[in-house]
Amino acid sequence: MYKFIWGFSMTNNLIFGANKTFLKRRIYSIISIMAGSAVFISSVIIVWFNSSLNSEVLAEVCDRVELAAVTLMPYMISAVVAAITAIGIITILPSIKVVEPAEQILYRIRELAEGDLSSTLLLRGDNSLKVVAQALNKAISNLNSDITDLKIINRQQWGLLCEIRMWAENHDCETMLVFVREMEKNWDKIADIEEHYIT
Repeated sequence: MYKFIWGFSMTNNLIFGANKTFLKRRIYSIISIMAGSAVFISSVIIVWFNSSLNSEVLAEVCDRVELAAVTLMPYMISAVVAAITAIGIITILPSIKVVEPAEQILYRIRELAEGDLSSTLLLRGDNSLKVVAQALNKAISNLNSDITDLKIINRQQWGLLCEIRMWAENHDCETMLVFVREMEKNWDKIADIEEHYIT
């Protein structure tokens, strides 16, 4: 899961149907806040160190190495703050590429929940969610194939039931048994298809 600072969860926003421009703006605002905070913290550290250095502290410094260490300390701390911020930003940036494919997958799952088995999901580019989309397409294709088979078998069953009703009305028992056997074969086919699904 992509979990960001201040309780921002991309997954939760996708589930509730947030649009991708909102999500991108939110990510960019987080990056801006992180960068601005790093600049502010670095500035405060440098100003505080420079103001705390007085002539007495500098007089106690024995040689040039100690003077350089004391003088460069705030800049080294600022560099560490900048590095941590850069790592945070680099960690967040890839999530921008995931927003649109994740929304497409969510949209396709909603279509599936409404019973649409006809369309497929096509993701462009080289994305980690492409594998998820391909697996979803394969699962939907298999489900579509099985449901099509069930519809055919159910239509055949209905036809056989109509034939049984007609023959039963005419009292021809031997012919009716042939139709019953055909129905039993179809029920076995339905049972084989049902074994593929976990309920």
